[in-house]
This record gives sequence, C-alpha cells and structure tokens, in this order.
Amino acid sequence: MSSYISGAFEGFAYDRVYALTNGTVWQQTEFYSWYRYAYRPKVLIYQDGARYRMLVEGIDRPVTVVRLR
Repeated sequence: MSSYISGAFEGFAYDRVYALTNGTVWQQTEFYSWYRYAYRPKVLIYQDGARYRMLVEGIDRPVTVVRLR
C-alpha cells in the first residue's frame, strides 16, 4: 500500500506514530532511529512474512511497524 505521511516527517524513532493521508495510523516497533525532515513524503507499507515494513521516500532502509487503525 502506498500513501503519504500527513504533515511533517522527522525521521524514524522507536515507538513513533505515523499518520498517513489514507487514514491509517502506524507505530514503529523496531529499535532504529534516523533523522530526516520531509513534508508529506511518500511511503510504501508492505508485508514481509508476519510483519509489516514501512519504506519512506528518500530513505533506503525500511522499518518494522504495526497498524494502530
């Protein structure tokens, strides 16, 4: 599924919550942090086995997330 971050994106951090423009909300569950500011970057969320991964435009490494709603 592809969508966009709603508003400002300030990178990855454990437990951070990301609201997408399609109405879904995801929480990062992986211990990984990376700072990068972007406004409404495109994201791709895909299933990798039993987990979901989120790849943000401009960052080469995806993080593990869970859907909150």
